[in-house]
Amino acid sequence: MSDAPHPEDPPHPGDGTTEPAVQPQPDSAEAPDVSPRMRQVLGAVQQQNWFASLVQFVIVVLGIVIGFQITAWGNARADRAKEQGYLAQLADEAKATLLVLDAEDEVDVDGRKATYQLVRSFYEINPPSGDTLMLLLDEAIHVSTPQPPLGTAEALIATGDLRLIRHDDLRATIALYVEEMRGLKAAHLDAENRWRDAAEALDRHIDQAGIFDALINRAEDAAGEKIEITPDDWEWIVPPAPRRNPFPFDANQFFANRAAFDALYAMSYGRADMEQLRDVMREATDDLLQHVLEAQQNWD
Repeated sequence: MSDAPHPEDPPHPGDGTTEPAVQPQPDSAEAPDVSPRMRQVLGAVQQQNWFASLVQFVIVVLGIVIGFQITAWGNARADRAKEQGYLAQLADEAKATLLVLDAEDEVDVDGRKATYQLVRSFYEINPPSGDTLMLLLDEAIHVSTPQPPLGTAEALIATGDLRLIRHDDLRATIALYVEEMRGLKAAHLDAENRWRDAAEALDRHIDQAGIFDALINRAEDAAGEKIEITPDDWEWIVPPAPRRNPFPFDANQFFANRAAFDALYAMSYGRADMEQLRDVMREATDDLLQHVLEAQQNWD
């Protein structure tokens, strides 16, 4: 029998056969990418230098903590800057709102007086007539609606930046102010719509040609000279005299007209409601402004 090793037998050392080289097994996962400082910590741990590893670990933790503190400090500074900007904008808008309301009252005062005088004239023995009556009617049929700005206060709530306001009382005041002003503006618009419906009803009983003539006469009195109106002046709805009067107007009949009285009465209540609502707007806005100014004075 042959002494040659069987192919299936493993080679033995010293029998002249060559042992195959052991191939290195690939790692199951790549070594994580660590910072040089963390690499020092791991090296110290492998060398069982526990004191050195503890020192290195403390340094790493302190670095992380300090980094978080710097980030938090930067965020806090940014928040304080935004808060200061919001306070300045709130103060400016509150002051602008007060100016809008004051201007509206000033514009509305003549129309309000004219409306009340016309209502009272129905009960007077000698009610106004002629140009005096026409000018009162012209004043009574004009009104405007205030538009208080709410941009900054609404933005604070919509974006969640209301949290940046550190004063609890001011945060509550801003939220209440926005809700209250929205309701007041809606109520003012409702009162204005009621006024406009009544003004349209009154317009059916007014002679626009008479108002036109009264306005021209007043302008001539103020200028001290004759104002020439020609048929070519297309911006005037009523042509210059002489002209036909398709809707004759009689002051005595007007002050005996119940529909005209009802319209003026509804207009007077509409104006009174708008005036009261503007007063409430003014109080709410002034209260907000005082809170904002106080927060600015105590800002740090």
